[in-house]
Amino acid sequence: MTDLSVGRPAPAVQWRSLITIEVALYLACFALAAGLRCLNLGLHPLNDAEAREALSVLRFLRGQPADLPASPAYFFFTYFEFLLLGADTFGARFIPALAGSLLALTPWFFRDLLGRSAALATSALLAISSGLIAASRTSDGTLLTLLALLIGLALLRREGRSALFGAAVALGFAISGGAAFFTGALLLALTTVLFARAYAGEALQRLVARVRAEAWPVLGALALTILVVSTVGVIYRAGLGALGNSAVSWLQGFGLNAEGRSVFVIPVFLIAYEPLLLIFGLLGAVRAFLRHNTAGQIVAAFALLAFMFVVAYSGREIVDVVWLIVPLAALAGTTFAELLEANFTRDEWPLTGALVAVLVIILGFASIKMLQFGEAVRLNPALLQSVPGGGLIANAAGLILAVLALAVAVLVVYLFAAGWSARAARLGATLTAAAVLGLVTLGAGWGLAQVRPTEPVELWWPRPASDGVNRLVTTLRHVSDMAVGNEHEIDVTVQAGPDGALAWALRDFRKATFVSDSSAFITSRAVITPLEQNNPELGQAYAGQAFDLYHYWFPENLFFSEQLDWLAFRRAPAASPVQSERIILWVRQDVQQLNSAQP
Repeated sequence: MTDLSVGRPAPAVQWRSLITIEVALYLACFALAAGLRCLNLGLHPLNDAEAREALSVLRFLRGQPADLPASPAYFFFTYFEFLLLGADTFGARFIPALAGSLLALTPWFFRDLLGRSAALATSALLAISSGLIAASRTSDGTLLTLLALLIGLALLRREGRSALFGAAVALGFAISGGAAFFTGALLLALTTVLFARAYAGEALQRLVARVRAEAWPVLGALALTILVVSTVGVIYRAGLGALGNSAVSWLQGFGLNAEGRSVFVIPVFLIAYEPLLLIFGLLGAVRAFLRHNTAGQIVAAFALLAFMFVVAYSGREIVDVVWLIVPLAALAGTTFAELLEANFTRDEWPLTGALVAVLVIILGFASIKMLQFGEAVRLNPALLQSVPGGGLIANAAGLILAVLALAVAVLVVYLFAAGWSARAARLGATLTAAAVLGLVTLGAGWGLAQVRPTEPVELWWPRPASDGVNRLVTTLRHVSDMAVGNEHEIDVTVQAGPDGALAWALRDFRKATFVSDSSAFITSRAVITPLEQNNPELGQAYAGQAFDLYHYWFPENLFFSEQLDWLAFRRAPAASPVQSERIILWVRQDVQQLNSAQP
């Protein structure tokens, strides 16, 4: 390209100036978030709630009747993904995974409020959050709504007509997210009411004036976005009805008879899976009010309102924890960055490194002793029983040593501050706490997403679909190939609902028929029934094999030793084991004999 005004080549774009260290770190956070969210994304089966959302898209593509989706925004994006790439379990979860990965980049737009270091720390915390990893691996529209709301807020803070229209479009996507939007909108409205008069009155007035100046065009962009997204470009007319049905379902969640998760599940989840965000976030909230930090107070108030909502809302779901995680991440990131900036000096870095090394060794010893004690108690619960002569103290020696080690760690920090440097002591304690809690958070998230995603002991799903569903499908494909020469052409009768986990797993079996009861009129080559019907009344002779369909767990009234074992190892106690709901794949006897005769 040549600059004609000066008669010499124009300077090339300096890409190196665009890729700064800060940008590279944000990209690293995005890559980390995407890796944690997309690894083995399609390996485990969808459960009932996920299957209903994915089946609504797939059946519309096939021209079949389907239930209304809970999130039209999820329907919109997944429709085009299925249309272009085909329908599979990975694809059903990919859009939420992408939204969860992009969520790690949103602190970039709020750097002026949080500070550059705090925004970067918040991005890293969002990337490794166990709750956001789990939500990103769920076929649901909550993270799409949350991402759209954050983008809309970021655009509203910018001047200019284009930013205002961009905010309207983002808000339209958020509204199309369904029930999740109403939760987010309620929390934002309550936070605005609390702080508008005292802190943000002038800014709010300017925003209202901007919107009034472009009222009709902005409302038109908002309405058009809702229409296009909800109806997939007006080809899915039921989408507006789905949006209205989602609003009604959200309102019904306030009723006393609403069926939601236990009121304790979200607090327990935060303690067990998000210790880094919880501890540093609460510290950040206290610091915000003590230091009269307006932005921090607003974020802390939003977090408090979100907690009050999930406690009061009868229809709560575990995914509602995301409304707590994001503000806690902002508060935790700000706290960590401020402590780091206030206490870091190059001259004292060796002292800080030495303290961190000592603290890591002490805390590692304490962790090993606590885990050993938990394992010993699991194998022999009588260790907790008090016996004459101080037996309890002797049996709990490992736990006592762990507690003493923690006390020693506190004493080391105090002596280090008194004898060498208080600043280095604060920095060392901060880095050690962040590292240890970060490892706990990553470990919990890895267990939830990769090690035990189909186990109810991980709390995310009360009744997750078992990997036995995949084994059933593999077996049925083999039988179909032997019987009719095609993996998906066998006729199969399924005694189950047409919109659950089993229906999604059998989506490629075009001759699958779903019925409410078995009968003597059923003569299909394969039949699937609940295990309770061990000898169902069928039209011919069949041979059966059982598979796990769901797992569920009732963790109420766990003893201290059992709670400790669950916290450390995510194991269900022998007194309250994980239970399974099973199904039987019946194969008609002539097909079974044909299959057995194959070499």
